[in-house]
Amino acid sequence: MSDPTLWDQPAESHARRTDPETSKIAAAMVNASALEAIVWNALLKHGRMNTRTIGDVTDLPRDSVSPRMRPLERRGAVSDTGEREDGCIVWEAIL
Repeated sequence: MSDPTLWDQPAESHARRTDPETSKIAAAMVNASALEAIVWNALLKHGRMNTRTIGDVTDLPRDSVSPRMRPLERRGAVSDTGEREDGCIVWEAIL
């Protein structure tokens, strides 16, 4: 049996209790694992970036990128560098 990898863990996709039903349905339909993989791979390929830049290089809207960052951080896949660009956290991938 091989050791579990980052991508063996379920990805997080959430809606708030106060969100309308349509938001809850949309959150359930999001493939968070695929989005997390796109974001993480972009950071590996391009280096340190904020969510705006990640969105630019991946052609994902920022509101699809931003919710992926804290779950990726909790899973040990990315780290907040402590740097800020235009008020945004600069992230880096962790191998």
